Amino acid sequence: MGFDERDKKVERPKKIAVVDASVAVKWFVEEEFTRQALRVIEDYESQYVDIRSMQ
Repeated sequence: MGFDERDKKVERPKKIAVVDASVAVKWFVEEEFTRQALRVIEDYESQYVDIRSMQ
């Protein structure tokens, strides 16, 4: 049995979500777009994205 290119596990680079304070507030306070802000956390926990903050 030889090496097959299909046997390689291809890891895609993670996406980066840059969040500001208004998004972080939505993680703790129910506001408009809270559901979308919580999705960022879910994606981070699933290791689909990295989170960065604005400076």
